[in-house]
This record gives sequence, structure tokens and C-alpha cells, in this order.
Amino acid sequence: MSASASNQGTSQGGSQAARARDSFDLVKRLGDVVLKKQTVKRAEVSKQIDQLLDRLRADSNALCEAETRQAAQMHAAHVQTMKELDTELREQIRRLLECYGIIKDNMATANATVLAAGGDSATLGGGRDELGLELAELAQRAEALSGAAAKIVKEGGVEYEDIRE
Repeated sequence: MSASASNQGTSQGGSQAARARDSFDLVKRLGDVVLKKQTVKRAEVSKQIDQLLDRLRADSNALCEAETRQAAQMHAAHVQTMKELDTELREQIRRLLECYGIIKDNMATANATVLAAGGDSATLGGGRDELGLELAELAQRAEALSGAAAKIVKEGGVEYEDIRE
């Protein structure tokens, strides 16, 4: 091999090494660019995720607050309704007991009148039976109203103290 051929081989080997280094540097720079772009993209995605999470938290909190307010309003309305029903039931029971008292007074007056007029207690017998049935019916109605009040309070999940005046 001659000196020029040897030089040519060395210069080709040197230029191949330079080209290989250049190719390696180019690939390395491209890799660095891609890595930087991926890092920037990850940062953008992370920022978007954080923003979405913040918005989700805010929306969830707003919904919870709205539902809590609505539940409180519904509870207040329910308690008010229970108070009104309790008052109405108490009034009906009071009126029934008042009627019962009037009927008893009237019966006693009628009995005294018949006896004072010289009548006997047999005359009052039929009236007493009817009156007994009416009084029993009034008592049953009063019990039913009391039971209904207790049932409404129990099923409503309201404590008696909530509606007691």
C-alpha cells in the first residue's frame, strides 16, 4: 500500500469518525429537544390537571353547600308542618274532649230531669246505650288522633322536642 492510499484510508477513517460524532451529536441534540418538549408538555398537562381538579373541588363544594342549604330548608319546612299538624291534632282532641264533657253534662241533666219528673231509670236506658256508643266512638277518635300525631312525629324523623311548644 502506498503512502497516499494509507493517507486516504486514514482521512476516510477520520472523516467517518467525524461523521459518526456529528451524527451522534445530532441525535443527542434531537433527543434533548424532544425531552424538553416532553417536559414542557408534561408541565402543561399537569397544570391543566391541577386546574381541572381545582374546578372540580370548587364545583363539588358549591353543590354540597347548595344541597346542605336545601336539606336545611326542607327540614325546617318539615318541622314547621309537624308543628302545625301537632297544633291541629291537639285542637281536635281538645274539641272532642269538650264535646264529651258536654255530652256527659247533658246526660246528667237529662237523667236528673227525668228522675225529678217522676220517671224511672228504665226510661233512660236506651238513651244511655246510645250515649255510651257515642262516647266510645269519641274516645276512639281521640285515641286515633293521638296515635296519628305520634306516628307522624315518629315517621317524620322529628323529635317531639322539635315540635313541642
